[in-house]
Amino acid sequence: MNRSFKWLASLPACLLLCACVHLGEPRVTGPRPERSSIAGFALEGRLSVKQGDHSYQAGVQWTHEPGAEKILLTGPLGQGLAELESTAEGARLITSDQKVLAAANADALALELLGFDLPISALPDWVLGRNHPVDGWQVQVLRYESEDADALPLLLELQRGDDLTVRIKIDEWQLP
Repeated sequence: MNRSFKWLASLPACLLLCACVHLGEPRVTGPRPERSSIAGFALEGRLSVKQGDHSYQAGVQWTHEPGAEKILLTGPLGQGLAELESTAEGARLITSDQKVLAAANADALALELLGFDLPISALPDWVLGRNHPVDGWQVQVLRYESEDADALPLLLELQRGDDLTVRIKIDEWQLP
């Protein structure tokens, strides 16, 4: 084998190693602030929704700041499916085919789109593992990033009745 192409023989092993590293647990970068004091965050992860006999999956990239949300939902190959932006002025959803839907707030937009209440205004507290009761919804943190008191959630299950379950798997947290 030509010396200049020997590195090609190790390429499959390198790719496999990189894939294994990426599929591991999210990085924990030092001590976390108290969850109650976190005002803004960014996260990347995945979500799945099961309603009756139907189920859906999407990637999620979410930036939360006080009074503002930006949530990008992506398909299995990373293509954008929809982008939700919400501020005090209102909420709008841009679909992959560039249709724009708007409402007074994200909760009203979710109700219009989905036909049921999905309390988007409660989601920031829920993903941080903070209590934010909403009638009809049960929230359970299934796994945290560590045993530390202020560790952030990695896996949540949101349930409304017997017919709707939303799971959120967080792969990476970023705190300001």
